[in-house]
Amino acid sequence: MKNALQFAKQYCKEGLHPIPVQYKGKNPTVSGWPNLKVTPDNAEQYFNGKETNIGVRLGGGLIDIDIDDPRLTIFAKKILPFTGKIFGRASKKTSHYLYHSDHRETKTFKFNNKTLIEIRGEGSQTVVPPSTHESGEEVSWESNGKMGYASRGDITKKVGLIALASLLLDKYPRVPGDRDVICCSIAGVLLRAKYQVQEVDTFVQLLASESGDEGADQRAKARKIKTDLENDKHVYGFPTLRKLLPLNEQEIDKVLEFTQTSDEQTHKHLKFISHRSTAHDLIPQPDWLISSLIMKKTAFNISGFGGSGKSSLTMLLAITGAYHLPTFLDNKVPQPFSTLIMNQEDTLNQLKLKAKAYCQHFRPTEDHVQGDLLNKRKPKDRKDIFFYSGAEEKFILGKFKKNILEKMPHYDEVKNLVIEKNIDLIVFDPFILLFEGLDENSAHDVSSAMKLLTEIGVQSNAAVVIVDHTSKQSLSSNYKNDINARQSATKGSINKMSAARGGLLLNHMTKDEAKKVFGIDENKCTQFINVLDSKNNYAPVKIRGSWLKKKVVNVDSQDCMILKEDETLARAYAQKKNEKENLLQNNILSCFDRIIETFGGRDDISVNKIAASIGNEYCYKNIKHTTVCEQIKKALSGEGVTKNTIRIHYCYDDNDTKTKHKIIKSTVPDDDPLSCHS
Repeated sequence: MKNALQFAKQYCKEGLHPIPVQYKGKNPTVSGWPNLKVTPDNAEQYFNGKETNIGVRLGGGLIDIDIDDPRLTIFAKKILPFTGKIFGRASKKTSHYLYHSDHRETKTFKFNNKTLIEIRGEGSQTVVPPSTHESGEEVSWESNGKMGYASRGDITKKVGLIALASLLLDKYPRVPGDRDVICCSIAGVLLRAKYQVQEVDTFVQLLASESGDEGADQRAKARKIKTDLENDKHVYGFPTLRKLLPLNEQEIDKVLEFTQTSDEQTHKHLKFISHRSTAHDLIPQPDWLISSLIMKKTAFNISGFGGSGKSSLTMLLAITGAYHLPTFLDNKVPQPFSTLIMNQEDTLNQLKLKAKAYCQHFRPTEDHVQGDLLNKRKPKDRKDIFFYSGAEEKFILGKFKKNILEKMPHYDEVKNLVIEKNIDLIVFDPFILLFEGLDENSAHDVSSAMKLLTEIGVQSNAAVVIVDHTSKQSLSSNYKNDINARQSATKGSINKMSAARGGLLLNHMTKDEAKKVFGIDENKCTQFINVLDSKNNYAPVKIRGSWLKKKVVNVDSQDCMILKEDETLARAYAQKKNEKENLLQNNILSCFDRIIETFGGRDDISVNKIAASIGNEYCYKNIKHTTVCEQIKKALSGEGVTKNTIRIHYCYDDNDTKTKHKIIKSTVPDDDPLSCHS
């Protein structure tokens, strides 16, 4: 369009803000266009006779209802409030409605990753007549009269109702049968969502008519249904609708979203199961990915300091599933499984290199690994690894707005891919980068985020592994010996670990361990990683965990670090730890009588007092008092030490404001297997 200047001036007179837009395109040709103010006096500066399209800046009281699904234009004509400003093009007539409105932000209604309809506002612009669409079609007015007004609440409800039509048009039955009940159920849902009777009847009749229902004119029953609702009579709703169409969980979520309805209508009555009536039922085996460690439909946490090998461990987990390696950290792998790795810190090439390095190390028989999120599906009998690099293109699963977590489009995209590709395990790495506006120290934020991640697993029948960092405070915790400290080592709120069904904690070998336990050069301690259970809801927590060794593999002329299990190291560690614990417990036994005397008539006493009472004994001479305290705690942790039916063990009492570190004395049966009579 070469005569855009006269139209730009006309739009200015109408109180609109024209902007120059790429000819046969949608992109403004002026930088800073959101703040551009074109007036009749300066319009020639921007519209100078060259071929151009013309746009109008939205926001500031102006919105555009943009209909992407052409099937919805008939619904828009009947449902949207009046406006004299309607335009479109030959293949999508009446696809844009302009309104004055107190609605501000852009709101997009999507389903299955397709935009259905938008309320376009602040920060957007719309290409208006007379422009040329990229297809070559002319953008023209269907009606160019007085612009109407649409309030924020009303326009959101109406546009949501129109979006709902797109979903239901795909589900409405094409043959007679349950159509009337379905229409009554839709009416029941909409009336409960506070839509007006006339709106509901218009919507239901249009839906039936556009779906080829010969009895469409008989489906308008909203007035009677509303009366029945007011009189507390039975009215069809979500339960019937989800059964007859049927609707899956994702579709139900969209119905709730589009109609701004709470999930109260989807309420299912609680089902109570009798133990006696089911006592002889065969209980199915859990759907394990890793026996007694990781189960489908649950969240699992892997945490550690930077450089401890968290991402390498998850890649080892993925390779284990794809090639069905027999074990993972000494736990059996029942069957092969596929994995999706969503990594926010490594590039795609880094992920592919690491997978290739593991393949080179294990030398599996065939290469199943692919390096693209959306490659073609592999044969059903082969398991795969899918990658997505957030380092190259960031993804966000949710955004916190005023303490409320809102799902972002990537959430459904990931969930749909997992379902489509039948993926068994999803790895999110790291947790902190998955959500915008997240306060990692807020119990509310963390609980909401963990619930959202777990929902992906439940809805897609996959296990979810969340990679996380440990806190600075964990540096002062002896979580190799203090089991309770392991859960609190993960960064942020404890609710993160509470929501997970299991977890692993990674840390480097210490210099002290290298020298005193393994006899390794202390400068090589960073080559070894200790993987500890931090939580396990399905099996006893392993105290000592597993040891992994870093190995550098040369792949495509590049060095890549992987982790490999080191059984020799694990055995040496267990042996040394046993020897040390036995020595510490033998020291306690040699001073046992003196310790019991210190108790006097009490059943508990502070570690500090015990250490003071035995500080001059042979086995504790020339040892600092604080070291004696630590040795006592280590020796008496867990089951403690028992002699002549008297048992003493260490207890940390967080409720005692004066003495938290205590030794407890109790009596055990004479035939107790832990009792020592030496």
